[in-house]
Amino acid sequence: MVEVSPKFVGKDVEVWCKAIAHELAVGEIIWAFVSASDTRPATIATVITNSRIAGFYPSVRASKRLPTEVPGDRIRSIEFPSIGDKTHMTVLTEDGQTDFGEIDPADIDFARYYVEYLRNTTTDAHTAIPTEVGSATEEPPVVMSPTGPGSTKLTFVKQEDPTGPVSIAEPAHVLAEPSTPADVDGPPSSSVPALSPKIKEKKAAKWTQAITPDLYAGESIWAFVNAARFKPATVATAITNARIIGFTHFGQTTDKRILLEVAGDQIRGLDFSTKGGLPHFRIQTDAGEVDFGSFDANEVDFARHYAEYLWHNGIDPVAQQAAMQQRQEAVAAAGVRNTWLRQRDAIPVFGTAMKDKWWDDISRHSRPEELPWFVINSGMEGRLVAFEDRLLISKKGFMSASLGGSRETIFLYSDITNIEYNSGFMNGVLEVLTPSYQGTANHDYWRSSGKSRNSASDDPRTLSNCLPLIKVTYREAQPMLNELQQKIAASKRTQVIVHHASDSVQPAGPAPVTGLADELAKLADMHQRGILDDDEFKAAKGALIARMS
Repeated sequence: MVEVSPKFVGKDVEVWCKAIAHELAVGEIIWAFVSASDTRPATIATVITNSRIAGFYPSVRASKRLPTEVPGDRIRSIEFPSIGDKTHMTVLTEDGQTDFGEIDPADIDFARYYVEYLRNTTTDAHTAIPTEVGSATEEPPVVMSPTGPGSTKLTFVKQEDPTGPVSIAEPAHVLAEPSTPADVDGPPSSSVPALSPKIKEKKAAKWTQAITPDLYAGESIWAFVNAARFKPATVATAITNARIIGFTHFGQTTDKRILLEVAGDQIRGLDFSTKGGLPHFRIQTDAGEVDFGSFDANEVDFARHYAEYLWHNGIDPVAQQAAMQQRQEAVAAAGVRNTWLRQRDAIPVFGTAMKDKWWDDISRHSRPEELPWFVINSGMEGRLVAFEDRLLISKKGFMSASLGGSRETIFLYSDITNIEYNSGFMNGVLEVLTPSYQGTANHDYWRSSGKSRNSASDDPRTLSNCLPLIKVTYREAQPMLNELQQKIAASKRTQVIVHHASDSVQPAGPAPVTGLADELAKLADMHQRGILDDDEFKAAKGALIARMS
């Protein structure tokens, strides 16, 4: 049985036992926890077993869980000297002394008793546990009574043939039977999730419908617990045959609904200690603690029942296989995502730094595996995004005169007639001109200040073809805008394809003989009709004269 010193009366030390279980030798038994703690190395308590005294810290790293220890056969005496205004617990050995840190004066007799008993007996794994504070040389019976009101006791022995990562004997304090047909000897038999005392059936039905698409193949919901938290914002906790899930039913996708999760094979301990007047549902893992939030004290036994069953019996094999496959797919997707992020970070961005949500807006307008050529970001005013064949002007929220909405417009290069920038001393407006959007007025912020944005025809935030842009950012982006003008001009250029007859093809009859004047007349006609622009006409004319000469 595990005893706690008077300072720890009422403390749930079960999670401590499970945290250090991996560090125990085979057959080693935890006798008691004492309030002696130190800062270097960091410990929160001192544990006394049937073979040693050790300072304890609930670290995720095994090397830091028991940073200070003294084997029982090396103990020569125990002292409680005063250092400053604090009392310390010091164990003397042949090599010197080990200070286990500050101890509450009320715990001194309790600590002295267990340390003296350990010193005066052997370190055999089956040494009997003392019954009460008294003679440390008298062998007591194995079962003892609490030494004070509220003593917490549970059997905790590391077995020689463990059935799992940690083998834990049946607790001395038996959990209350939860309101469910399940028992600890088998998984819940009902297909309907069991509900903790604070959850209504109607609400549970809504939750089940919301998260069922997010479950693995073979995964089923055992129970709902009313444990919830604010950040991330969850509404409850579900315990399945594969994991414990903190979720919300408001999300549109799995990653927006499943906000917290711990797989059954990742559980290393449970903690239901009180914080802010309410117990919290905490799961210990190798990576640290996961807090699923606060809940009613009447739900603790219910939650403990299902969480411990999942912990000690493991993940359902079918669900585990599906979970492994999903994790592999997630790793592959993360690799693709990381590659895309590296490519995205190489895109020239002018103006303020881009946010992920703005990149997501751009992705919705991109073709598969397409990335923008460059981006001009005017922050809350919007963004101009240049692709290889088109422009996107994107404006979000109230700055676009659309509270909660957006203005997003695509301009093909072949439709753009010009790009203008009109500015004052510091601010300006970048305007994309097309046959549908003509630059008939100077758009500014102040001309229509007495009107609402949707009524102000000159407000550059309202117009889909305008982007408010400070002069500094425009000058930074001007080289890219010059290249953009060239791309726009190239998109309008008519391509003339000349087919040359193969030398091996014999004409059916003699080709008509034409002179230089006839050919020049044809080129002039094409130029007049707009088929050839000035540059193309000059080039074709020069080539013709050279060939005919």
